[in-house]
Amino acid sequence: MIRRSAAVLVALSACAGPQAPSPEAYGPPPPGWAPHPPEPPPPVTEVTPIAYADAGAPATTPPFVFPDKEPLPIAELVLKPGEPMPKKPLPAPKRIGRGGVVMPGIPSPDRVAIATDKKGSLVDARTGKVLAALPAEPQYVSPRAGVVTLEGKPPRLVRLYDAKVVTPNVDARGRTIRATWLAAAPGHAKALALAETTTGEMLAGVASEDLESFTLDVAPFGPNMVGFSATLNAIDWQLSASVKRFGERTGTPFTLPHEPECVRAKIDDDGAIRCIEHLPVLSLGEDIRWMEDGWLSGGTMLTHVSWGARKILLADQWCSSRGQRTSPPRVVVTCHKNPTAMLWAPGKLFTFPGPADSNDVGGLVGADSGPVLPIREGGTRNDDSASRTVARWIDMPRTRILTTPHLRPMAIASFAGVESLTLAEDKAKSPSVYLLDFEKGTRELVVKINDCPGTIGELRQDRVRGRQRLLILACMTPETKHTIGQDLIWAEIIDTERRVRFRTPLMPEIFFPDGLVVLSTRRRMAAESKTAPGELFSVELPP
Repeated sequence: MIRRSAAVLVALSACAGPQAPSPEAYGPPPPGWAPHPPEPPPPVTEVTPIAYADAGAPATTPPFVFPDKEPLPIAELVLKPGEPMPKKPLPAPKRIGRGGVVMPGIPSPDRVAIATDKKGSLVDARTGKVLAALPAEPQYVSPRAGVVTLEGKPPRLVRLYDAKVVTPNVDARGRTIRATWLAAAPGHAKALALAETTTGEMLAGVASEDLESFTLDVAPFGPNMVGFSATLNAIDWQLSASVKRFGERTGTPFTLPHEPECVRAKIDDDGAIRCIEHLPVLSLGEDIRWMEDGWLSGGTMLTHVSWGARKILLADQWCSSRGQRTSPPRVVVTCHKNPTAMLWAPGKLFTFPGPADSNDVGGLVGADSGPVLPIREGGTRNDDSASRTVARWIDMPRTRILTTPHLRPMAIASFAGVESLTLAEDKAKSPSVYLLDFEKGTRELVVKINDCPGTIGELRQDRVRGRQRLLILACMTPETKHTIGQDLIWAEIIDTERRVRFRTPLMPEIFFPDGLVVLSTRRRMAAESKTAPGELFSVELPP
């Protein structure tokens, strides 16, 4: 047979069924990105039919071999010489209110949405001036869409350009609505309204330009579907429903052979709704990841909507993939009981020695991973993550592995992948905290910690992705077994450009691009979009 880790395969078959949207809905296909035309495979010692090739492909069709694999380049993350970053006093913070901050912050001008006792306010983060008193708690914030949605009934929102509370008109085109709710997300340019009618129809529509109204259309889900919802962190606005109410599951992409029933749809900024996934629902190991510019992957499949039912098979069904949603895609593949792991980059497949347990490679299967995937070593997957270290880091954007001494990633949920600028701890040295810059290929000493009675970690702003100038080093109470949550003891704001540290007993909540920071007296760590209430302050970092 073709060895399970030895080939990348292109499978060919007929196009998908009648409900497929046009590939043009996702923009033009990338130039020169079609799969390579079939070529006779080179001689191999073992050959067997591929049972998992696309339906419709002749049973005798041989596998087509993609370009030869190459070893993934390996380089050292070079240590920069120099002293630790100096610590400077934080300027005096200014009180701006009380409550829980709803992420993210709203820049230019800098504003925050605050939830307080089932109500809320929109506040100037620099002065504390209340720009709008809200009749309900803020729920979702989208600076890009210019909106803050409010909890409760009737559906209401705050229009950011004039700080006005709006009860939008919801036009269901003559249907009787049973329930309506709003959604917004930082990555999307439009707010969304969803509704269910008294007859069970599922409706959705985007906001008008003035945010005064929503016009709803029928989502393509059948009467037996339940769990109608919008996926907030999808690359596009996506709607989903399922046959049974047990959470979101992914179906078969419209480009591949499928049944008529729709389980996931895409709604464009003009309100057009198109089905993109159908029954059958795939297993958890085959979760579909929709990426930018019409790319998608699932399990070990990689394809583009312009290819029809053609797809690249990166490995067999005993493997899984991890990657980002960026285009062009890069996908890391690990296989069960196979010592060789792979990184697919445009037109090439790179190999590298994988860990004994494929689960020790960071990243999320079927979801968006960080750009750098740590390979954990030492202990087992059931060990306390703080006891495990990383000496190899898969730098997906730059297609390489970078090596370091054995370090502990400090970011919360680092198993999902870390950003290109992140903090790591060397427990053997004091402990020492290093700034890892995967984009520049360097690491540098930030500080040697000798005054934290608990554990240290890196806190990230909720719902903010990407490379950040300001990072948060936190000293927290020790973790307690079988519980979730820690309390802040102190925090340091690391200005990576100026190479200085600012210590504070307050919790950093939001960083604005101009250097304004919002802090809170709350102590408890939170992994929610809305933080626990506390006294709120803002401070301007020195330029």
